[in-house]
Amino acid sequence: MDQLITELKGYFPKATIHKLDESMIEVQMPKAIESVVIQQQEEEERYTVSYPRLEVDEVRKIKKVITHTNVNILKSGIFWILKGIQKNGKVTPEF
Repeated sequence: MDQLITELKGYFPKATIHKLDESMIEVQMPKAIESVVIQQQEEEERYTVSYPRLEVDEVRKIKKVITHTNVNILKSGIFWILKGIQKNGKVTPEF
């Protein structure tokens, strides 16, 4: 996790990163509605990530922001999630 923390700090210098334990970190982005929690899985380079996501109904009317959790995320997916949160405060659907 130390290498990931170093990479995140380099790419997102305004983020606050807390190491919760040896396999889990919390990332707070300035615009974020809530923190992102990243947990390293037993399989190398795979992560479980919980983050704020905008949920939209079938006719594309905004419903609410939820905490969403994905498993088996690669490092590139973590950066994609954090870029969306850096821009919008949450991950938004791709239309």
